[in-house]
Amino acid sequence: MKTKKIGNAEAIKGYRFKPGQSGNPAGARRTKPLDLPKSYQKELAKIDPVSGRSNAELIAEQIVARAVSGDVQALMLTLSNDHQDLVKKAVDKIAKEEGCSRRQARLALSLFIPQGLIP
Repeated sequence: MKTKKIGNAEAIKGYRFKPGQSGNPAGARRTKPLDLPKSYQKELAKIDPVSGRSNAELIAEQIVARAVSGDVQALMLTLSNDHQDLVKKAVDKIAKEEGCSRRQARLALSLFIPQGLIP
């Protein structure tokens, strides 16, 4: 059986990659991917020239103001970033001041805080 020749294979032989040769020898090097956490930190640390406060402070102030006004998403965001365990401290304070168990204090606080955010 005779094989059919398609195109001019001999003409392009010199342009094929040699074994072990890169597919992009003269091309631009790839840049490092953007590191978003570092980029966010850099932007949040910038100081607003008008107020003299950092962008992080301004954003936090807006989110807390929305949470206080009743925005449930802002409230959940605020409480999910509770790195100082303020919710846990609030439960302990209610239990101590009201003379009730921590379970009862959590139940009372759960009326005001979305489910899953109380320890």
